[in-house]
Amino acid sequence: MDLSGLFPEDTSPELNPVDYRSSSLSDLFSEEPVPLPVFIRDKKYLNYPQPSAIQYDLIQHAERIYLPDLYPRMAEEFHPYWAQPVRMVNFLNVEWGKGGGKDFSVRICQLRVVYLLQCLKSPQRYFGMPEEDWIHLLNIAINTEQAEGPFFRPMVQTVKRGWFADKADPTQRSIKFDKNIEPISGNSETEGQ
Repeated sequence: MDLSGLFPEDTSPELNPVDYRSSSLSDLFSEEPVPLPVFIRDKKYLNYPQPSAIQYDLIQHAERIYLPDLYPRMAEEFHPYWAQPVRMVNFLNVEWGKGGGKDFSVRICQLRVVYLLQCLKSPQRYFGMPEEDWIHLLNIAINTEQAEGPFFRPMVQTVKRGWFADKADPTQRSIKFDKNIEPISGNSETEGQ
């Protein structure tokens, strides 16, 4: 029995990822992403103090969310910053000692990822997802107090101003951004995350 026609190949552009190799950057991006130093220090964005060298290294790894072949094109058309060689990673686990700046660094990581996703015309389409799907970013703290206090409250304050102000809707444990992007602050005491 021939079942080859049972599941026809879906070629609708809504469900297929953007062919980013043949698309112009103006087809992919609604806004040119600024380099990380500008994003961290500029008043239009975070207006945060300069992170330490180890914090900055973490943030640089976390910000590499686009497909690898896109960075050389971004360096050519946008800014040489994107040509910097940074190893791509799939998982980041920050285990610095007390007072090492974990909350500060991870807050920048999450806001940077949200920003870079927002710069795409459609983050979901870029990654081959239905447009209605949500992209979630999850931070897991050791307990509820840690998740809500040093990490989440300052993040909420940050998104109420500058570039994020008209793109964010903070709730008790998450922030809903335009383009269906939602960072969530969780903790290891909660089941089912």
